[in-house]
Amino acid sequence: MQLMNRAPFPRPYPLVEATEVGSAIPIRPQRPTLVARWSLTDGQLTCKWIVE
Repeated sequence: MQLMNRAPFPRPYPLVEATEVGSAIPIRPQRPTLVARWSLTDGQLTCKWIVE
């Protein structure tokens, strides 16, 4: 299945909506907070825990 010539994901992204490139959107308003970062350069969506 070839997906290289297609867009990475449809807009808006089903799980998170990025307001700007590289913006971190908190998914759960808790501590630690799970944030997702959308990168348009490599087309990757990464999630990580941020402990405040």
